[in-house]
Amino acid sequence: MAKLRKTLPKDFDEIVGRGDVEEIKAALKKCEPNACRNNYYKESALMNPNLPEDVIRWLVTEYGADINYANLYGRTALSEAAMSKPENIRLLVSLGAEVNFQKDTSPTALIYAAMYYRIESVKELLRLGADVHMTGGYSHYNALEEALSRCQNANLPQMAEIASILIDAGIEITDGMKEQVRKIGENFEFYRDSFDPDYLPVCDAGLMQLYRIFDVPPVQPKVKYDGSVPISVNGRTWTQQYNELWNQLVPGSGKAKFVQGEAIRIIGRLSHEILDNGGCNWDEDFRAMRDGLADILSGGRSAEEGIVQAVGKISPDTGEDTFSLIAKAVVEWILQNTDPVELGEVSYRR
Repeated sequence: MAKLRKTLPKDFDEIVGRGDVEEIKAALKKCEPNACRNNYYKESALMNPNLPEDVIRWLVTEYGADINYANLYGRTALSEAAMSKPENIRLLVSLGAEVNFQKDTSPTALIYAAMYYRIESVKELLRLGADVHMTGGYSHYNALEEALSRCQNANLPQMAEIASILIDAGIEITDGMKEQVRKIGENFEFYRDSFDPDYLPVCDAGLMQLYRIFDVPPVQPKVKYDGSVPISVNGRTWTQQYNELWNQLVPGSGKAKFVQGEAIRIIGRLSHEILDNGGCNWDEDFRAMRDGLADILSGGRSAEEGIVQAVGKISPDTGEDTFSLIAKAVVEWILQNTDPVELGEVSYRR
């Protein structure tokens, strides 16, 4: 008898896609019951969301597959269903999937359902006994905390409904959750002007519902600077002034309209790329942005020569202290050059 494969066939997705139950079974009979993909994540056949119900039943009840098999990240067939195919949840549980299964500190199926904003999955898992208080993942968040921490503007309608469901199921509102809602609001207002106008009303309504649920004062809409008056700020510290200038002058996407806004945008982009991303995308375009910032600071009532030179030396090795020094100098330069100057052609795309 031929030795069974430990890995699934390379074309397993294509085999499943054809939907022929006997063909799928034939391919799986050449593999061990818990054979997995030959990749880093090690997903088993049961974790394929398109696997036909007949094959799922056969794999578990006849062929001996472990329905609670977890891959490298602790994902199971149930958590995969929670993320992408809620109609499979009840079937998997009926075959023995543990609703609250957790490998080490991995997220539970309910946490996965919430973090992928699958409303029907959240409802079904709760009906089947999911524990709303369990935590998991790198941050050890519960389902609501995880969903809030990942929420983007497009997720707002689903986020509001999921929050209501989970709170009704017993999760208590915390100050940390309220702070997350405030940050979600700030992000929404920053990108409001560049948001898809067809989808804006429903996302706006979702955000308003979040404010009501968590009793958080709505974040005020971003005040757009139109260039009709000199640039001004109210903050007393340079970091407060930096945030004000960013909110006034930097658009949700694309380059700033005015040179002063572009200076703030560039130092923000450069510091994010190097300090947050480790410089993994650093290329000629970022170097062109760096040089563009040096040119800006050399104009008007120019910054100190030492600052301009420091800007010209920005690289993936530049540290946080240097970025803070340059960001402060950018703020000072803008406040010394408050008459808006429209941005012309630039040599970078970002």
